[in-house]
Amino acid sequence: AYLGAVATALKAARRQIFIADWRMNPSVLLTRYPDSPVTLKDLLFQKALQGVEVYIMLYKEASEMLQKKHRTMAIMQEL
Repeated sequence: AYLGAVATALKAARRQIFIADWRMNPSVLLTRYPDSPVTLKDLLFQKALQGVEVYIMLYKEASEMLQKKHRTMAIMQEL
């Protein structure tokens, strides 16, 4: 329900999208069956093509610096 609401809000954006997070997965499914599956990355790309300005700020959380399994830099480069 939560991710579906996020997808609905992002789809409704007309001018700008702002996301601030310390760890994000661009491949997360925002919608799934019975709706067609949509990832965060695909939805943001679609909105950018429509002329919506997309801003993403990834920041380091202190606990993340202690855990090497997080891929914040790789994710930022993928976006």
